[in-house]
Amino acid sequence: SLHKEKFEIVSASSMAYCKLSGTVYEGGKVELRIEFTDPELDDATIATFSSYGFYPENFVSIGMMAFYECTNLASITIPNSVFSIGLGAFAYCTSLNEITISEDVASIDFGAFMETAWYNNLPDGAIYINDMLYEYKGAMPENTEFILKEGTKSISMGAFSACGSCLASVTIPESVSWIGAGAFSACDSLKEVWCYAPTPPTLLNHVL
Repeated sequence: SLHKEKFEIVSASSMAYCKLSGTVYEGGKVELRIEFTDPELDDATIATFSSYGFYPENFVSIGMMAFYECTNLASITIPNSVFSIGLGAFAYCTSLNEITISEDVASIDFGAFMETAWYNNLPDGAIYINDMLYEYKGAMPENTEFILKEGTKSISMGAFSACGSCLASVTIPESVSWIGAGAFSACDSLKEVWCYAPTPPTLLNHVL
């Protein structure tokens, strides 16, 4: 899922016997540090794989399910060369409890951090990542009139899709410039949307 150049991809089956940490550096360098443990010999080998040969404009996203079920991934740092994080990119990385995301990351797709330690430790309610409303977590009270906080710039893909019949109205501040696909899908009781943006936000496919 990552750009392959001077870079070795480790099979998913190997993940059961390794500790993995990753950093995406400014300038396009990707580095993974992997500690392999041999279950038979009970020893470890440290390996670092790096990629130097590409530029930020060629590495602007982390693809769909890129790190899916990398259960030993503990932390990730994503710099300003990355624009988007794909569907389920870090889903079920159950040890992932430290996430640093540049403010230049403008799009995070549905379930990107599903079942990570970071996500599970967050309280229920609206989850904001920088200036983005990422998701409403947990059970929303019935007939909720939700007001996005001032300064919010975007609403992520599927942000309210789990709110069902509980979301009655939503107020969108003037700072919002785009709304992700399916942001309000399955919100069958949503009757009012108040938007104060002077320029209508860009709507991706099937917002409702």
